[in-house]
Amino acid sequence: MRKIAITGPESCGKSALASHLYQVLGGTVVPEFSRLFLEEKGSDYPYTAEDVEWMAEQTMNMLIKASSNQRDLIFCDGDFLVYLIWYREIYGRESETIYSLFEKNAFDLYLLMYPDLSWEPDPLRVNPHDRLRLFGLYEDELRKSKLPYVVIKGIGPDRFKAAENAILRGS
Repeated sequence: MRKIAITGPESCGKSALASHLYQVLGGTVVPEFSRLFLEEKGSDYPYTAEDVEWMAEQTMNMLIKASSNQRDLIFCDGDFLVYLIWYREIYGRESETIYSLFEKNAFDLYLLMYPDLSWEPDPLRVNPHDRLRLFGLYEDELRKSKLPYVVIKGIGPDRFKAAENAILRGS
């Protein structure tokens, strides 16, 4: 079983790529739990630091459940790195809970989505002008942690093909 994290800043095509990879390669998709939770609560929900930690823990629970299916591939739409950077950006400090989840549950491959897609407005998105800086934070953390990652760039089929090739190469 291989666990693939699809990570990166907002509006970079993570969910579309997870859906595409599932359709083409099969496996299991772990959906972006924070989106499910915040859509249910409403875009004006005043989430707290504890809520962000709880959402990361729920993502862990979903990964455990997906792992029990014994499928060859698990695609995680947003991962612990997303929570880690989100928490740091919003609260200006580290979450021991989230950092521990990130550190102890490494994925076999991280597909780091480059922000070359047009921004798509969404009530849950808040950083339309800051995606390149945020991308740098993701890449810095992956490098520092010595985790295997591939930067995914391009539009439409080119972007999808780059991700498929990275997975099939075992990068």
